[in-house]
Amino acid sequence: MVIQETDFRMIPSGVNTHFWDLELLQTIKPRGGKERQEFKEAGYGMLFETCIERIAHYRTVNNCPDVVSLKEYFEDYIKHIKELKELCKGC
Repeated sequence: MVIQETDFRMIPSGVNTHFWDLELLQTIKPRGGKERQEFKEAGYGMLFETCIERIAHYRTVNNCPDVVSLKEYFEDYIKHIKELKELCKGC
């Protein structure tokens, strides 16, 4: 089983385990080639909650300008955490 959204994939680390491998969507810019989107490994053997935190950080970093205050970072990070947890409601 694979859990996949537009910008991440979570794959069980093994059979009968509660650990996950996380892949995040990255932009690949090869020299002389076309730019493309590709899933790249972001971590192995992580708890579900850790994956959620990494995805929220990834989304925050990709949606923020180059320089932000600590408060702005946490506001955006918490927003993404809430969005991800909302996906899990009722499960």
